[in-house]
Amino acid sequence: MLPPHWLGLMRGNSRWHWAYFQQATLTTSGDGDFQDLEQTGFLTQGWPLCWATVVPSAAPPLTPFPAPLALKEIPLGNLYPTLGIDRALAGFGAVRVYGVPCLVIDAGTALTLTAWDAKGAFWGGAILPGLGLQLAALHQNTGALPWLTLPPELPAPWGQDTHSSIIGGVVHTLLGGVGAYLRDWRVEFPEGKIILTGGDGPVLKRYFRETQTGELILDPQLIFRGMAALVQEFPERLLS
Repeated sequence: MLPPHWLGLMRGNSRWHWAYFQQATLTTSGDGDFQDLEQTGFLTQGWPLCWATVVPSAAPPLTPFPAPLALKEIPLGNLYPTLGIDRALAGFGAVRVYGVPCLVIDAGTALTLTAWDAKGAFWGGAILPGLGLQLAALHQNTGALPWLTLPPELPAPWGQDTHSSIIGGVVHTLLGGVGAYLRDWRVEFPEGKIILTGGDGPVLKRYFRETQTGELILDPQLIFRGMAALVQEFPERLLS
């Protein structure tokens, strides 16, 4: 039996993500730096929590604070030792909510593809720089290229100036590469579900809508769905 209130935390590569649950229902979520999380007041309520991090050195500056989830605590098959806990939690959420086989695309700072077979075991994956990271790298590592943000709709592939050439090049090469993975996935698992999550998930879904990749399920809270499913099955994962 889950407690009436509990908190889920996830430390990603560049920011904190949090979710407030009433038993198994995710009621409120957000993201930002640790000060933003503190301002929510959630941490002062004394609620049980479950948390994980992909940056081991980025533990919350609170004393005492419980240890984060370990990869071995996620009951999925064939996990390799350095698989990111965020990918495992999102996979657990996808397997429990959407069924198997399934492919999770997490479009965050890094863009990851993580595939789960018909038995719910890790099948394979890929990691590449996310859209924002690619744009930032071009600006930070060149002398004159500007810092650009993603347009809300799919840009033209061929640019007529520097701005449109950067946006078109980054977006369409990423769509082409990820699209190749999706086509290969459809061959291996034609009935498998593809779930898209992460901060760039909504814009990536809009971009893919015009590229005929088949149905993509958008679920921004997939990691927390995995966390909720985990603590429902294993209540001891909640820490006070």
